[in-house]
Amino acid sequence: MGFLFRLFSRRSQCPLCFCAAEAAFGRVECANPVCRNFSREFHDRLAANHKTARSPRTERFRAPDPVSIRYRNYLGEGKIFTASRASLYAKNNHIMAVIEPYGGSVSLCRDRITNLGSLGPVPQRGER
Repeated sequence: MGFLFRLFSRRSQCPLCFCAAEAAFGRVECANPVCRNFSREFHDRLAANHKTARSPRTERFRAPDPVSIRYRNYLGEGKIFTASRASLYAKNNHIMAVIEPYGGSVSLCRDRITNLGSLGPVPQRGER
């Protein structure tokens, strides 16, 4: 029944648990292991189609010309980011930066940066 079921099925939600499911021929195959409509075959097929998580970086990013940014987040917690000065650019009311240790990009609101004056001039998006 597997081939014909896949041929005539449509993706939807399980009526019992609202998880991903396929329905055809009056039968529902659900990907949720605790659901009564659970189908191991559908679960495995769905899991095989998912992208695998990226492996963690083994090498840490080191900013070539580091600059320290003191930032107060929306919860009022003080954070200190170390970013590459060459990666800084302004976008509307935010400053974009590539930070250590992972090399990820963050967007920091200018109003919440406590040491904005010590960063010096930050170029606009197209001026880098």
